[in-house]
Amino acid sequence: ARIPENIEVILGIPIVIIFVLGASNSLNLLDGLDGLCAGVTVIITGAMLLLAIHLGTWGFSEVGGDAVRVVICLGLLGAVCGFLPFNRHPAKIFMGDAGSMLLGFVVAVLMILFAEKIPRWWMAS
Repeated sequence: ARIPENIEVILGIPIVIIFVLGASNSLNLLDGLDGLCAGVTVIITGAMLLLAIHLGTWGFSEVGGDAVRVVICLGLLGAVCGFLPFNRHPAKIFMGDAGSMLLGFVVAVLMILFAEKIPRWWMAS
């Protein structure tokens, strides 16, 4: 039996879809307590921001688009840090399903961006 040449695409698309849906659903499940989803997202995004800055400043020329990773991390971190004081106990506002699913989607996309060029950096994130 011959293995098709585009086996990575054939197997990769369903895996990425399942990964993004799983990340979105996991952060949606964390949205039950005041500040839990936002707090976890701050920790995840802060760690990814440090990793993106490390990749950009230490001259890894084979990794393209480091500015994109830093900007996405900074934007998400700023938005969630601005939201978190209003979501702590007792919560004045809450994200709802749309907000927590969006956070899960953006975190999953960031992980995919880290895995795009060098898989070992994805493992670190």
